[in-house]
Amino acid sequence: MTSRTGDQGFARPTDKRTDLKAKAREVESSVDVRAFIANRYATVFDVNGKGTCPCRENHRNGDATPSFTVDTQGRCRCWSQSCFGDKPADLFKVIMVKEKVGFAEAVRIVEGGSSPAQIDLPPHMYPHPELGCGC
Repeated sequence: MTSRTGDQGFARPTDKRTDLKAKAREVESSVDVRAFIANRYATVFDVNGKGTCPCRENHRNGDATPSFTVDTQGRCRCWSQSCFGDKPADLFKVIMVKEKVGFAEAVRIVEGGSSPAQIDLPPHMYPHPELGCGC
């Protein structure tokens, strides 16, 4: 462990969790959450901002009626099945649930960028340029 100088002038050990949380805040602030999720999980957002849930397998109908939203603060929510809990979740929680990884790995995934998803979508879930969808 490294140490930092505390308020009293004496050294205190740094906490790895604190460093990881600081790194997570830095990484998350540099990412467009909606674009990251759209690219990584083939989530398609409509003109109203609703999209297909990244956890479509949890939905009986494959989330044919989009139930997933990302608000202006980057908080995500599945309104149909509460796939990420009853409260809005951050990007890391979405990755942790979808990919079954821990927080540190979720931070590494976001830091590494989103690789395009290899998911086949039904034809009605592809973006429609005539609707103005910028996906």
